[in-house]
Amino acid sequence: MSSIEKYELLKREGLLIDRVKYILSLSDKTEMEIYLKTLSVKSYDDLQMLILLYKSTKNQMNLIKIFKTDSLPVRQRADAGKAWLRLQTDQKQIHKFVVETIIDLNIPRLIKHQILKCLHHIHCLKISLTFFYDLAQSLTQIFHHDEFNIDAHTLPFCSKDQIIKLLSQWSITSYNQISFSSSFSSKLIRYQPLIVIQLINNDLIHKHFDNNKMIIYWRKNKKLFELLVKKEPKAICRLAIECISRLENHQRILPTFIFSQQEHLFNKAPNEMIELITLVASYQPGIIKYEASWDYSGTILGSFSFPRSFSIENYIRLFFVLYDTCNWSINNSLDVVVYMLSNDVNIHEISFLRKRRKWFFDMIIQERIGKQEFVNELLKHGSEIHLRLFKDFPELRIPLAQHTLQQLIDQSNSYSLDSYASFLSYGLMNLEIFNKFLSILQQNGSNLSKRKHLYTLIFQCAISTDQENVNHVLQWIQKRFINEQLTAIEYFLQHLSSENNRCYLEYLPDNFQAIETIMNIAFNHLQRTSDTLEIILTYGFFLLVHLEHYQDRQQQEKIQEFASKIFKEYYIVNTNFPNNYQTLPESSSIACNVFANILISDIFPKLISKCFITEIINLLIRCFDNMWCLPEIDKFIYSFFFEHLINSVELQSIFDIDEHSVLISLLLSSRSTRLERVDRLLNEIDYIFFLDIEVQEIILQSHQYHQLINKLLEDEKCIDATKLSKQQVKTCLKITNKKIPGFHLKILNNYYNQLTGQQQEYIIKIILNDYLQDTEIPNPEKLKAVRVLRRFSHMYQNTLELIEKNQDDFLLRTIDTTSTTIKSIRGANIQTINYYILSLPATFDLFPQDLWKQFDRLKTQLNSSNATYIKDAFLSISRKMTDESFLKHYIEFIRSEHFGKFGITANKAILRLLIQYRFNTSLITSILKPLWDSHPHPDIRACLVRIFLHFIHKSNVNDDRNELEIWSILEQAAHDDYRPVVYALFGFDGKGSCRTLSGLEGLSSEVLEIFVRRIQMKILDHPTSTNARIWAWSELESEYCSINIVIDKARQLCLQFDNDANDLWKLAFKKILLFYKLKKISCNDVAKFIESIIYYDKDIDLNQNDVHTYHRMNELLDLFISSIGKIDDEQRQCFRTFALSILQFEITMAPLVGKLLMKLARSRDDLEEMLTVFQSSLSPVYFEHVIINLESYLNANDGSCPYVQQLNIEEKFDFAQWCINTMNIPLFVFDLLKNQIFNKASINKQQCQILLRQMRQSQNLLLRQKALQYKVPWKQDGTMNNDN
Repeated sequence: MSSIEKYELLKREGLLIDRVKYILSLSDKTEMEIYLKTLSVKSYDDLQMLILLYKSTKNQMNLIKIFKTDSLPVRQRADAGKAWLRLQTDQKQIHKFVVETIIDLNIPRLIKHQILKCLHHIHCLKISLTFFYDLAQSLTQIFHHDEFNIDAHTLPFCSKDQIIKLLSQWSITSYNQISFSSSFSSKLIRYQPLIVIQLINNDLIHKHFDNNKMIIYWRKNKKLFELLVKKEPKAICRLAIECISRLENHQRILPTFIFSQQEHLFNKAPNEMIELITLVASYQPGIIKYEASWDYSGTILGSFSFPRSFSIENYIRLFFVLYDTCNWSINNSLDVVVYMLSNDVNIHEISFLRKRRKWFFDMIIQERIGKQEFVNELLKHGSEIHLRLFKDFPELRIPLAQHTLQQLIDQSNSYSLDSYASFLSYGLMNLEIFNKFLSILQQNGSNLSKRKHLYTLIFQCAISTDQENVNHVLQWIQKRFINEQLTAIEYFLQHLSSENNRCYLEYLPDNFQAIETIMNIAFNHLQRTSDTLEIILTYGFFLLVHLEHYQDRQQQEKIQEFASKIFKEYYIVNTNFPNNYQTLPESSSIACNVFANILISDIFPKLISKCFITEIINLLIRCFDNMWCLPEIDKFIYSFFFEHLINSVELQSIFDIDEHSVLISLLLSSRSTRLERVDRLLNEIDYIFFLDIEVQEIILQSHQYHQLINKLLEDEKCIDATKLSKQQVKTCLKITNKKIPGFHLKILNNYYNQLTGQQQEYIIKIILNDYLQDTEIPNPEKLKAVRVLRRFSHMYQNTLELIEKNQDDFLLRTIDTTSTTIKSIRGANIQTINYYILSLPATFDLFPQDLWKQFDRLKTQLNSSNATYIKDAFLSISRKMTDESFLKHYIEFIRSEHFGKFGITANKAILRLLIQYRFNTSLITSILKPLWDSHPHPDIRACLVRIFLHFIHKSNVNDDRNELEIWSILEQAAHDDYRPVVYALFGFDGKGSCRTLSGLEGLSSEVLEIFVRRIQMKILDHPTSTNARIWAWSELESEYCSINIVIDKARQLCLQFDNDANDLWKLAFKKILLFYKLKKISCNDVAKFIESIIYYDKDIDLNQNDVHTYHRMNELLDLFISSIGKIDDEQRQCFRTFALSILQFEITMAPLVGKLLMKLARSRDDLEEMLTVFQSSLSPVYFEHVIINLESYLNANDGSCPYVQQLNIEEKFDFAQWCINTMNIPLFVFDLLKNQIFNKASINKQQCQILLRQMRQSQNLLLRQKALQYKVPWKQDGTMNNDN
């Protein structure tokens, strides 16, 4: 057999790797090379082999020749070019080759992308310090950085300084200029996360004035932040710190990406997290909020999630940051404890408990705060929550339990026995306490629910005391349970499985006899159910889980023996456990081996005898993390198949290949034995195992079953159980009646290269001629099968011929099916599959002549239904053709008389293809402008506007005639009568979402400024649509607009009172306030703007007596006051002068003036001055009215009066006394006293009583009424009521 014949034989019957090895083994490859050259002109498969041959022989000349041959498929040309690059060592030569390739107009886009994409994989370029920077510089002098993804394939591999220079040259200053879905973004995140964080910071600098906008930004970029948290936790925390520090104190909350990843961040960036917590915890002691999707103001965080690695030093530092720095100790220091301990209260590992005791009790309570001082605080404010928190700290728990019990008794003689027993259980057990429990039990003896709870409380109290009490209580419980109901016994046994480790380590091993007696009582109970057995077995399993915690070998053996005894004595077939889904971790090797032996020796034989295969699987899955690692389990699985299943007809009738596939996976988990076991499954048991996905994977990888595979595929029909039964009938195994196209689709997708050429050909025919025709196969599976066809690149020509041959059949089947019923299953129906098949060949790497045939075929099939699929197919073709050749055919199609008849949806889809040619400005005059001038349908005009935005990409727009046409068209669009056309100028995509300046990302600020001033601002004066003007005022880019013009337009709207102005003036004024926040205008400018409105409105009011002007003045001032954030002294003085001038113009605006002055106040003197002005200017009655109005702002926590809100409790109380005694305005501070002072535990209750008594005796009847109606929240002894 000649070498050519051998090659052709391997081509049909061998794998790709077989042919490669054969060609490389030839001593003289000349004949083969000539033969492959001849075939490569038409054969994709042989062209690939020729390239592989040149790669192996390092034939650079022929590789570059293939790369430059434009009649060959582009992916193969790209592979040849990449192979040539990998053989180069001269960076200058590579640089020259890449630049020439990108510049060459006769090379398709796909090749250019592929060449750029492979560069960072070349070794000599990886170690270069300047190659990618120099290449980026060279290419971006000719092309836009976004073209061919130049930015994505060069910039991420530069140094930090080089990246900063390139970004500056490309006018990229913020992340908002980059699309998250772009390749550039993903590469930056992967290789340069710190640069991404720097760009994000530049985004957020412009949003720091507005908490809502910052939260919107966090939500919009949620996935981005989640990626960056993993990449650079310290830097992302630092970013959050900088952003939050810019906000007002009352606006500071944790972002969601910090809250959701707090454990990871506490682990990787503890210092930064502590600093961040300091910021958000300082405003309102005792409360930390995080950003929630349902509430911009934030949701209260209940506790911290700490990693196991969090150090003792960090625990202490964070504690005292909250306790001292954030002043949490002033109100209630126990809030700190709740935040620090709540999340860890259920962790019972000995090492963790010792660590927690050291940092919290030893180092914080005893050394820093003082035990007695903390206990005193605990007794004042402690509750049952704190009893649970201090369960492992008897020094704190016992005094609190005793104190709480005494409080409960003192409060009322009719206290709840349940509460009393609960508090009693936290103390130490003695005879007196035990007798109290017995008394409670006697009183509640008829109530089963209370009785069963009491048993656990008594036991809990004994465990908290000592061994002797545990022994005594268990003996007592054992006797009680002889005549107890089963529910109470089960509840107690469940409680045993939830106690902490100390119980098992110290007490229970000496009490197993008592526990066994209780189990026997439950097991032999007349009311016993399967739940009873599950509870008992779960307890045995729980003992095994904690087996590793016993350092004493003797104790371990006791536990092991007792657990084994439980399983042997109490397991009954078909009992499920553990019911709490706690598995044995792989690290617990002793427990895993012990339990595996118990299962194999005592439990599995019972299950096999009953043919309960599913129960075996459930036990394995529920009890082990990685069961395949245990040799005992492996031996059992082997014996199950080759000793039990092979010989038992009853087992075979129950065993289901699909349902019980876990057992097959376990059998084949070992790489060393899997092939031998597959062979035994097929030959000794049944060929039906071929349908298992793991068996198929091993069969394909082994290369030993080609004959069997060929036999199964040669009839070109799907494989099912019936077909396999013809090969061999040995057993009666069950399998779901299903068909597969030779192999499972997942296998075909991943292991297609393990199939011979003949087998691939069979499978293609099976999919197209049989699998897709079967009406019983779900549509989503059919769609997956069609997608698999792309994998068989060697069979592209065969697939293409079959699709073209059967095209009419596909269309007919679609019509027939739609005429009856089409049920869309997860987005897939017969019509969808047909459209996908229609566009599939365009995604193949075909020869150019075949691609053009596909283009012509698709043109004739285009309609509104398949427009998306055909558009994607056109896009795929366009990337494989030169721009010139594709645009020639494309323009002919666009200009044809048939194009408009395809429908609006189809027209828009095809027109959007022009976006990828956005850097070819000649298309503006050749295609886009004629289309616009033809006055197409309004939806197409809106589509054209969105396309036009992508064509704006030069900073000097006046030098390009084509771009001048764009501006002219966009100016026409700005006054278009169809709203979607106007909205498109603000990034509205027509689907309900809006992205600011969509299509203009990455442009220089100069271009953006021209666009905003020339186009968007034009819409402010839209002649017919008020909605368009509303949209313009809302979405106008404040960063780039002409401020003076906008201010003049806003002033005009504020002075008008027609319907349009009523809809627009608020938006216009908010834009002015936004300019101020962005520091585009000064505080004087804002004050003069408002004064100009007030002066004008005052004249109107005097002349025309128009009350509308007065209302607008009030609304305008209210908007202004609400917008004030952080200001300096100069701004404060300016606004103060402005406020007093308003009071002079209109005395009835005193409430608004007061609201403004309170927001500006930074000291008591400022407030005193305000009150003095009001007292001298207002009548007594109106003064009291104003004071009552201002009272709510003083009491609010939203920044309405920053001076008062930042005071601590004592300072607020002193301020209130000053208002009452010195200024004689008690109504001004009554709500402040009631809501923020009287209800605080640390305040001096005696002074409060004196002040309250004084107000109750006031001559002001309104004040006296409020004081008399108020009920103080503390008891006679000075402690707070628990309800408060």
